Amino acid sequence: MRTVHGLLLVVSLLGEAPAQQANMKGEFGQPVLGCSCKGGKATHGYCGFHFHWGSQEDKPWCRTKYNCGFPGLKGSWQHCDGRGVERRRANDGKLYTSKEFKEFFGSEGKDRWTAAEVHVERRLAPDAKA
Repeated sequence: MRTVHGLLLVVSLLGEAPAQQANMKGEFGQPVLGCSCKGGKATHGYCGFHFHWGSQEDKPWCRTKYNCGFPGLKGSWQHCDGRGVERRRANDGKLYTSKEFKEFFGSEGKDRWTAAEVHVERRLAPDAKA
């Protein structure tokens, strides 16, 4: 507890930290309007709500390619469009994001999210192709 109180004291004395600037650079260092998520082979590579000790974000985010976005201890990251976040069908027949599972089902949210892995939303184009 002593460390937490000391940290709170330091933060209160220093005031609010200045907002970080996002590094909006592409693969070859060119300016870009948005960043690309790293994808499935990387930890937090897909756009989503990633709950862990260092992150309880209200907006979805992902780890990004080419150091684009905000710097972080485990690599660059950027908020992303919530419309692309994975949703899974719960026992009530409705689709929820991981954040919505956590909010709606409370302490059971994590277990229910994991159990619903086989019920991932599938989106198809008008020609019925994914």
